[in-house]
Amino acid sequence: MVEDEGRTHRGIDEIRAWRSGTPLVSYEITDVEQTPAGTVVTATISGDFPGSPFAGLRFRFEEYDDTRIRRLRIAPGAGAGRPLRRGPGRWLPWPA
Repeated sequence: MVEDEGRTHRGIDEIRAWRSGTPLVSYEITDVEQTPAGTVVTATISGDFPGSPFAGLRFRFEEYDDTRIRRLRIAPGAGAGRPLRRGPGRWLPWPA
């Protein structure tokens, strides 16, 4: 099951259809946190979409083992989506 942009996709066919309709992006992992509910990976994504790059997107992996992920929730974290500028080797928030 994948939750993304307020929609839930269940089963391999729905997940494949969701993924094929999602633009190709690059991911820069900025944090990984182990929580009681699962693993949360925070990333900056960039690609050919409005608002790129987008910082602070959180991928919460729940109910997973070595063979499969049973639940993935994708949502912006606190302060996500602030405009970014390219810094030396990484993306930096624009000054407020």
